[in-house]
Amino acid sequence: MAVYYHIGQGYAHTFLNGITLFAWNGQKANIIAQKFWGGCNWRCFNERSAKEESILMLKDFLKGQAKAMGSMVAESQLLDFSRNMIEATYQKCLG
Repeated sequence: MAVYYHIGQGYAHTFLNGITLFAWNGQKANIIAQKFWGGCNWRCFNERSAKEESILMLKDFLKGQAKAMGSMVAESQLLDFSRNMIEATYQKCLG
């Protein structure tokens, strides 16, 4: 799993223009979720809020995958798993 922030540098602020989540399929990294902000919806970059947005994006992806397989998984389980995956990804980047 990898998280990529699309960052923009303005005159006075750093902006979060988007987030892309990747998952490794055994041969290459595939995009599993992507979200962009722009125009009037720009956001100043904040590591904590970017991480939370990444967690929600992963949760939504996993929810869709479970539904496609005919499974129902509790929202709390999806959120906990997503949080753990994103945290593990951050730890790998720091280590």
